[in-house]
Amino acid sequence: MRYLLRKFGEFNGLNVPAVISNIRDLIGKEIILEHRYKDVLEFDDLIIIQNYNRYNSRELVSTVLKFRKKNIGKLIYLPGPFNPYDFPTLFYLGVDILDTSFIDAMGDRNCIYPTGINKGENCREWNKNLLNKIMKEIEISLKTYNFRELVEFYSNTAFSQEILRLLDMEYYNEIKQFIDHEPRNLSSSGIESIFRPEFREYRERVMNFRSKANNLLLIPCSAIKPYSMSKSHRVLHSFIGKYLKYIDEVIVTSPLGLVPREIESFYPAAYYDIPVTGYWFEEEKKMLRETAESYFRNKKYDKVFYILPEGEDVILDIFEEKIGIKGKLNAENSSKLQQLMEKELVRSKVNKRKVEIINIISYHYGIVLNDENMKIVDQGNRELVYINDTVFAKITKNGPYPMMGLAQYLASNGIKVIKIRESVKSSNIFMPVVEDISNDVRPGDLVIVLNNEKIEGFGYAAISKYDLDYLRRGIAVRDFKRLQ
Repeated sequence: MRYLLRKFGEFNGLNVPAVISNIRDLIGKEIILEHRYKDVLEFDDLIIIQNYNRYNSRELVSTVLKFRKKNIGKLIYLPGPFNPYDFPTLFYLGVDILDTSFIDAMGDRNCIYPTGINKGENCREWNKNLLNKIMKEIEISLKTYNFRELVEFYSNTAFSQEILRLLDMEYYNEIKQFIDHEPRNLSSSGIESIFRPEFREYRERVMNFRSKANNLLLIPCSAIKPYSMSKSHRVLHSFIGKYLKYIDEVIVTSPLGLVPREIESFYPAAYYDIPVTGYWFEEEKKMLRETAESYFRNKKYDKVFYILPEGEDVILDIFEEKIGIKGKLNAENSSKLQQLMEKELVRSKVNKRKVEIINIISYHYGIVLNDENMKIVDQGNRELVYINDTVFAKITKNGPYPMMGLAQYLASNGIKVIKIRESVKSSNIFMPVVEDISNDVRPGDLVIVLNNEKIEGFGYAAISKYDLDYLRRGIAVRDFKRLQ
């Protein structure tokens, strides 16, 4: 979990994640005999888990997470013969230090391959080079924020697959506290990505969205992000543009599930990539259906329209009545949809943009607003939102920026708040002046900065609550701006 917090490199005098060949490399001496049979050895900055069940993945995950959660600021060493192909997953689990005992046991005639152990010559050098290669890839992936992708890539052993699935399926509530919202490209290469914490959290964040119109339109995603910039979506809008004010557009996709049009340019909807084959695995179909059932449970529509290819159309079963085309999103089917809408669309006046803004603010801050007494002023590339004649937020393609109304609401409710001890003059706020952080803050979040309980301004969080326990330096808030 430390590496989900992006905490790597020099830590307590050691460059982590690390691989050692002897315990003396770590503590400067051998472990005395009477301590070798203890389950756990604890030092000031180090925990050595000595007694664990290597062959029970569920027990191993539970053991490591128990110590990781209690000791965020300490290094964890898990001695034992682990295959280098399992190292990325073990580091992802929260281990900081592993050793070369598995490679040492292979000797010079057993070479380690992705498919198993094969007899060969000069295997000691081969295995050492393999370990160095994997560790270098781990280092690069941590710096480029693609560590999860590397973990999935190397999860080709039963051991790694078990650990990753247990983390995703049974420890999601623990893991999601350590993910962040800093925009970066997310590559989805397989079924494991459906349960990736970032995507599961995304699905949770959209569940309370309000319907924006009395007609629903379900359409497939596109390789181009945001979707509205793609040829297929632009062609669709060229046919049905005059009806959009009456339509609640929702994009169907894996591994996210559903993407309401108003948040298509935000993270992670605009930052993921998937292999497009036209084939959907049963796990994907199950995720789509369950997501749709939850998302649409309390939403009512006069008409449900769709253009969906095979696989994605599984979600249509939750609607009693629907009108549309099963197939690709292209000019021919867009024209057919236009003709259907001309006959079937229910034209009811709804202030769609107000609801979209309510959903956008809900997505970023987890608060639900009422559209009563809301006024929107269009300023070209941005919109100013007023509530009760007080300027509340500024909406851009990058998201909602707090103005005094939203800042006061968040501050008074302790939402997305970082408290500092003294006023700052620079565009970055550093750790030494941070006093407290609300539990909901994740790196990448737009947060309100309070100084002596007064609103100082806003900026992007570079830390979370957990960082306060052991970080003493570094940036806490970047791109800080004062609120007048």
